[in-house]
Amino acid sequence: MIHLPRTNLISFPKDAKSPAGSAGLPAGKVLYTAEEMISPAVVFDLSAAKLISPAGEIGNAAGDFKFTAGFFASHHQDSRRVDRNHREEAMKDFRSKKDSDLRQDVAGTLAALQGRFEEFGLTESDLEILRQANDQFGADIQKALVMESKKRSAVAQKNESRADVVFAINTVAKKIYADPSVDNEMLVSIGLAVRPNYSTRTHPVAPTALVALPQGDGGVVTLRWDRNGNSEHAIFTIWAIGYDENWRIVGSTKSTKIQLDGFTPGVPQTFRVTASVNGRTSGYSNTGAIYSGLFFHKAA
Repeated sequence: MIHLPRTNLISFPKDAKSPAGSAGLPAGKVLYTAEEMISPAVVFDLSAAKLISPAGEIGNAAGDFKFTAGFFASHHQDSRRVDRNHREEAMKDFRSKKDSDLRQDVAGTLAALQGRFEEFGLTESDLEILRQANDQFGADIQKALVMESKKRSAVAQKNESRADVVFAINTVAKKIYADPSVDNEMLVSIGLAVRPNYSTRTHPVAPTALVALPQGDGGVVTLRWDRNGNSEHAIFTIWAIGYDENWRIVGSTKSTKIQLDGFTPGVPQTFRVTASVNGRTSGYSNTGAIYSGLFFHKAA
C-alpha cells in the first residue's frame, strides 16, 4: 500500500499533459520521466476530472505502479464535498471573531494582498468588493457604538427621573397617610393602598395623660402623652385652640412626644390628641394648656 500524506495538492485537469504525451494515451498510460512521480508528501486532487486507467497501469522510466482497473478513480462530487468542508472549517475562524478583531484582520489581509492578488487567483475587483464591505462594516461598528452610548445615557437619565418620581410620590403619600381624616375609601379613590391592619384593636382608643409645656420665650411648646395601648403604628394628631378660635390641627406623629413652634409667648393655647389606625380615629385625650389662666377655651 502506498501512503501519501496530505500536505500538498497536485491537480490533474482534464487536459493534463506529461513530458511523454497527453493523459489520453492509448492503453491508458500516463508517462513521466524518471523520478517525476516520486513525491512522498503529496495528495492527488482529482476534483476536476475522473482519472481512470483502463489497462490498470501507470508507468514511468523508473518502474510501474500496478492498479486494478478503475482503482485510480475519483468522483468530482466527492472532492467538491471535501473542499466545501475545508472552507467551512476555515470560515469558523472568521465567524467567531469579535467585530473589531474581524475588521482589523480583514484590513491586514487586504494590505498583504495588495500587488500580489494575482498570485492567489484574485482580481482587483475581488479586493475592491472586500475593501468596500470592510469599510462599511467599520462605519456600522462606529454607528452602533454611538447608539449604545446614547442608549446607556438615556437609561441612566430615565432611572434618575424614576428615582425623583418615587421620592415625590412617597413624600405626598406620607403626608396623606399622616392625616387621620383620610380614610381607606379616600385612599383607594386616589390610587393609594389602604392602611395596613397593624393593630389587633377594632377601634383605637383616646390617648391619656397629655401634658403641654412651653419652652422658653421662643414660642415653642413640648407635648407628651400616654399611647394607652394603641399600636406602635397608630398616628397621633395634635389639635390646638386659642382665644376666640376654633380647634385646628397643628401636627401629627407616631411618637408619644412632639415639639411644636410658632406660638406667641404668653398667649394661651389649649391642646388635645387623637389616635388613628386602620382608617379609624379615637376620641379626644384630656386637654393640656399653656398660659391657661388667662382665658377659658371653647368647647369642642
